[in-house]
Amino acid sequence: AHQSLNTRKGVIFCRDLLNCSIEEKLDELKGDGVIHVRRLKSKRNGELVETPNHVLTFRKTVLPKEISVAFHKLNVRPYIPPPTRCFNCQALGHTAGNCQKEKICPCGNPPHEGPCPEPKKCVNCEGPHSAAYMNCPKLKAEAAIQKVKVMENITYAEAKRKVNITTPKPTTSYSAAVQKSSEMNIQQIISTIIPHIETAVRNVISCSTSKCDHFKAPSSGLIFRRDRSDSVSTNLSAASEKRKKPGDSTTDDDSSALDPNSNPTKKRGRPKRTAP
Repeated sequence: AHQSLNTRKGVIFCRDLLNCSIEEKLDELKGDGVIHVRRLKSKRNGELVETPNHVLTFRKTVLPKEISVAFHKLNVRPYIPPPTRCFNCQALGHTAGNCQKEKICPCGNPPHEGPCPEPKKCVNCEGPHSAAYMNCPKLKAEAAIQKVKVMENITYAEAKRKVNITTPKPTTSYSAAVQKSSEMNIQQIISTIIPHIETAVRNVISCSTSKCDHFKAPSSGLIFRRDRSDSVSTNLSAASEKRKKPGDSTTDDDSSALDPNSNPTKKRGRPKRTAP
């Protein structure tokens, strides 16, 4: 079996252990199968400061959930190492002590004298950032490989194969996408929108020169219109016809009887009674 698979690494947090030496801690933890103790450090204000986190290496294939140290019961969580990055060539997967490549500047070019005036460029993904950028896609993929390696207790090659299978590969790199977008210049944009502009202008001209009737078919979305005077006269005629009855027709005789000048011998009113 692989030598690293016979041991497991875990992290404990205890402030009281800051006052103890590494030898004292190792002697205290030998009974739990600990073969190595390392104190984690953090950079604060440009200086490395020791932290209460300790990495313990167990000669076991299964990591214990907790251990007892100086009358304290401490939880043990799996230690997932950060991605390994070379400070010489800026590549991932090895350290500067094992690097056989030439030194690379953070701008992605060979080193030069004085401060580098060029913008930073990642040698791993070719993005506009340094190789140590935490959101670098290559660096994040390397962190995922380390996590799978620790949690499943498999080799680095097996973990890398698993991550590559489950992680979808982008169709284009970051630099290729930026280059493709920069090639889309103003001339290409104009050539794209000119046909739409020509069509709109042609429609406006045809509409302004065509003669449209006042009445349009219902399919055109317009409503029939008619003069208000015609509508009023039609309504009045219909109302007068409705008021007439079949026996109300007036003849010439009736009209002459109603006219007092038509027959002077006839008088209107009740006839006078004559004396006997």
